[in-house]
Parts: sequence; structure tokens; C-alpha cells
Amino acid sequence: MYLLDTNAMLIFLFSKITNATLKMDAKNILVSDSRLFLSVVSLWEIAIKTKIGKLKLGKSIQEVERECANQGIKVLPIKSSYLDALIQLPMFDDHKDPFDRLVLATCLVEEMTLISTDNKMRKKEYGVKVIC
Repeated sequence: MYLLDTNAMLIFLFSKITNATLKMDAKNILVSDSRLFLSVVSLWEIAIKTKIGKLKLGKSIQEVERECANQGIKVLPIKSSYLDALIQLPMFDDHKDPFDRLVLATCLVEEMTLISTDNKMRKKEYGVKVIC
């Protein structure tokens, strides 16, 4: 099972809005595996970044969610067990992003591999397998 972080999902579904790319390993998984998930926290992050002007997607959150469904990506709700796992994650000065931390906690609880473009998510101390 694979959990996409926000940026990986945006690149996969809406590549025209970003200059970033996914590595071949991640691309192969995204086009061939049916066990793809996204945390609802990613939709929340998109909404906040859109509101403050850091992201210009041109799509509503509902449209993003529909596109995820069209591509077979299932959106996971936030569970209290994820929040308990988040409390246990180590905190690093260079990586305090609350969205990233909840995505990592989700991976830990659900025993998922993370697909991300963010090398900060690869810290071995998190205990999450990451494909960057």
C-alpha cells in the first residue's frame, strides 16, 4: 500500500502546475498499483495554500478529490491513532511541517510506503519507507 504526499499527488494528477517531476520508481507504482491512498490532510493543505496564495491549482477541493477517485486513489480520513503516532514522531528543527508529520504518522499506523518528493520525509528516525 502506498500513501502519496501532497506534492506527489499534485505532480501525478496535475503535472502542468508544477515544475517538479517524480522519479521513475514512483511513476511506475502510480500507474500500475491499485493500492494508492491520500490523506485528507493533503486536501486540507491544498485548501490552505490556495487561500494564502502559495498554490494556484484552479480546481476546487471537491474536483481534486474526484480526480483522485478517477485515478483509483482512495482518500483516508484522519484517525485518532494517527494523532497518537504523530505525538511519538521525533521533531527536527528542519522539518516541523504539521501536514508532513500527519502523513508520516498515517504511514506508520497503516504500514504504508510513502511516495514523496520531499527528502526531509526520508529521515530514518521516522521509521517510514519512502520512495522519492
